[in-house]
Amino acid sequence: MEDTKELKISQMDGELRSTEEIVSFGEDTTYVTKDTIIHGNIESDGDVEVRGQVEGNIKCSGKLIIGGKVTGDISTGDLYGEEANITGEIKASGVVKIGAGSVTVGNISAETAVVAGAVKGDMDIRDEVVLESTAIVVGNIKSKSVEVSSGAIVEGFCKQVYSNVDVEKYFKSDIETLS
Repeated sequence: MEDTKELKISQMDGELRSTEEIVSFGEDTTYVTKDTIIHGNIESDGDVEVRGQVEGNIKCSGKLIIGGKVTGDISTGDLYGEEANITGEIKASGVVKIGAGSVTVGNISAETAVVAGAVKGDMDIRDEVVLESTAIVVGNIKSKSVEVSSGAIVEGFCKQVYSNVDVEKYFKSDIETLS
């Protein structure tokens, strides 16, 4: 009986310490822990970290870290997917990073993007897109530039519509040189 009490006290102490560690990351961060399921929307002026499940839209002005499952549209400053499962449209004012082991189904709009996981949807990126060797993209990419590492898979079209190069001038019939 006494061993059981000591075990429970030890477990509670461990939970308290992990809670203290979480709180120390920042006062303006909202956490959805691993075993938590939220049915509804989340809105935050700070950062949000999702390790559990959210079935609803997420809107945050800071960064959003997802290591769980989100089913809903996302509007954020920056998004970091770490072994995430995301279904919904992503709109970020900054960077979107889809890590290896992450699966995203939905369109992505952002300033820059780095993909090492799987994306099924169109990407509208105002600056650079980096597709790492483990990336799988099924959809079209509009960007300023695209860097594709050996091994990455792209099933779709890439258009550099945000570049400063006038590609039409290179194909006019009165061109003498390409300089």
